[in-house]
Amino acid sequence: MDSNPFSKVSQLLQQIKEIYPLKYEEIKRMIVVARQCPYKYIGQKNIVVLMFTLDCELLISEVTGLEERNVLTNQIAIRNSKNNKDRSVVFKTNVK
Repeated sequence: MDSNPFSKVSQLLQQIKEIYPLKYEEIKRMIVVARQCPYKYIGQKNIVVLMFTLDCELLISEVTGLEERNVLTNQIAIRNSKNNKDRSVVFKTNVK
């Protein structure tokens, strides 16, 4: 072959995802809304899920898949997280 058959094909541009972190006011508003639940324990559950996702940087699917045996003294063992990999996350001070 004398030349590359794909030399005249232009390359596709890669799509860049921009991640916009939540602002402090948005986080405060989410906590206020979670506390306004008329059922006490559901409101507490919502706050715990919110804190785990924000402070420990867990995905919702990881939080809902947590089991008691995965929670250790100062860390959480995440099984089958994104890309089917296991990882551990250290507790932040305000989640304990």
